Amino acid sequence: MDLKNFLVFLFFLLSLTQCAHAPKREGAGSLKGVESKKGNSLYYYVISELQALEGEADRSLFYLDKAITKNPDSTYLITGKAYQLARQNKLEEAEKLALQAYHQNPENAELNLLLAKIYSTQKDSGRSIVHYQKVIALDPKNEEAATMLAREYMGLDETKKAVQVLKKLIEENPEALSAYFYLGSIYATVEKDYPKAIAAYQKLLDQDPDNPKILQIISEIHLAQKDYRKALDVLSKLMEINPDDTAIQARMALLYYELKDIDRAIAEFEGILETNPESDRVLYYLGLLYQEKKDDEKALARFSAIKPESTFYVDAVIREVVLFKNSNQMQRAFELARKVMEKNPKTSDFYDLVASLYVLEKKYSEAVGVLKIGIRQIPNNENLLFSLGVVMEKMGDWDGSLRYMKEVIKLNANNASALNFVGYTYAERGVNLDEAENLVGQALKLKPDDGYIMDSLAWVYFQKGNYDQALDLLEKANRLSPDEPTILEHLAEVYLRKQNKRLARQFFEKSLFVLNKKENRDPRDEEQIRRIREKISNL
Repeated sequence: MDLKNFLVFLFFLLSLTQCAHAPKREGAGSLKGVESKKGNSLYYYVISELQALEGEADRSLFYLDKAITKNPDSTYLITGKAYQLARQNKLEEAEKLALQAYHQNPENAELNLLLAKIYSTQKDSGRSIVHYQKVIALDPKNEEAATMLAREYMGLDETKKAVQVLKKLIEENPEALSAYFYLGSIYATVEKDYPKAIAAYQKLLDQDPDNPKILQIISEIHLAQKDYRKALDVLSKLMEINPDDTAIQARMALLYYELKDIDRAIAEFEGILETNPESDRVLYYLGLLYQEKKDDEKALARFSAIKPESTFYVDAVIREVVLFKNSNQMQRAFELARKVMEKNPKTSDFYDLVASLYVLEKKYSEAVGVLKIGIRQIPNNENLLFSLGVVMEKMGDWDGSLRYMKEVIKLNANNASALNFVGYTYAERGVNLDEAENLVGQALKLKPDDGYIMDSLAWVYFQKGNYDQALDLLEKANRLSPDEPTILEHLAEVYLRKQNKRLARQFFEKSLFVLNKKENRDPRDEEQIRRIREKISNL
């Protein structure tokens, strides 16, 4: 009962115990006159309940003990005290008291429910399930016991039993809405039976068509099925219920993007931006959308509005630089990249960004210089060390590149790219082949579906003369990374060693074709082209 009704009830009880002339209640202190009266168990129980309503847990228990002293055989009073102890997380005391009452009255549904809850909190599923089952046997329509029992079964991965309990509850009590909720959750998240999940949640919507929580869940189920149109329909209804919810509007915008309706996606995000002009997430998404539409001016405007403290800032700057590069504005690309690098000396990505621009222009010495500045600012940064190793290899400085790659491995023994780099470099030189096999093998364990690493291990086997093993791996690598010129060249080399000149020529020519189409070729690419042409001419 609510406080108002309880006070009416209290007045009636106090009048029966000749306390009608007690002072008017104006808070906890107003009970002093009443407390001095001696009463029966019902009197003390009422005082206990009033103390509980006022948040005085210890005083409530004090008066409840007095009530039990007056009536020690009352299962109701003992159960009430056990509940209060359980609410205070005094589980052992609560269990002991509840069992005392239970032995007196084992068919009491309330006691069984309390014991089930205590055992559930104590992670004792076995005893918890026994008591939940007994509650249901005594009261088949008990919604709380059935849903809690289903949750216990789910915790034990006994999904079928959980579903059976919930279905049985619905048979006994079709109005048990929580049963539909839990059934929907099981169908959606465990069994992935989305039509059944939606049917269960629809029962809840029949009672409350505008329930935002259920509508949100149904939209997520449609998303899991990649049924973006239905998800949009549900989200549109949610927007009608709460037109100011920008999170829903953002979700709708992303769905329009999934449906390739870029203009509608942009319109939704621009709408959000009107009320949230500094939303970094919305600015970033709009930048991506305008970039996809090839509207570089608007994309740059959105990316440049993202502030340095945003988590999107680094990527937004990189995208700005790429937009300048792609539109042949290299000077602007360099200016922006250098500017952010100087303003953010502890951000490794910006040193990488400037260095990558120098690499594009084949200014390797300048790239090395920038990366070394970055390493001085951020010592032991494995990303910068790795980039430095890559650039030095492009310059033909194999020893220098290996030195930096080994530093990366010292910092992170699970850096698959560095492990593969060192191993493949050894294989290329035909040295330290056992160590190369070990290094590349470690890398492949870390990235088992990486075609480039697979190619490296195949080349180690080739250098060791294990051509069948090499061929097997190269065929897998070619499936994983098709049209990769180095993998194609390696396949040609293996077929050449196996005396199959026809296939060797076929793969050499395919590799050459891919290389000739490549833009921004570096000296290694030119050397590979020269080498393959020479081999074709000798076939």
